[in-house]
Amino acid sequence: MTIQQAPEKSGMIPYDTFGVRLRLARVHAGDISIDKAAELCAVKPATWSTWERGVHRPPHFEAMVKAIAAGLDVDEDWLRDGGPLMPEPPSTPPRPITLGDVPSRRAPRKSATRRNSVYCSTLSGDMVSQTRQAA
Repeated sequence: MTIQQAPEKSGMIPYDTFGVRLRLARVHAGDISIDKAAELCAVKPATWSTWERGVHRPPHFEAMVKAIAAGLDVDEDWLRDGGPLMPEPPSTPPRPITLGDVPSRRAPRKSATRRNSVYCSTLSGDMVSQTRQAA
């Protein structure tokens, strides 16, 4: 007789429960402890712990959700009902556009003409007149 094992999963995805959302709210608030979260929301740490573990649901659920959402700065609707999380911001911010990225609409200069005029003005006396005559 052989025993077949279930294939290993690559990672666990938690259920979208009120307790899991409470834990995520604590992480969002700076990965604070249960004691600190309970203090911010005016409940006892043991009570918070039972909510987070899913043992009990808060009495006066709507009022408690509002207090927790305000205390931990999370979305009240998400905390109450669950749903998708915000996407992560990009790991690298987009590169700002510089003037070098903007195509130029200006016609290129005729640099050869400019160089010749500079060259001619540096020549002295007879050479200047010879250069002008050649042109």
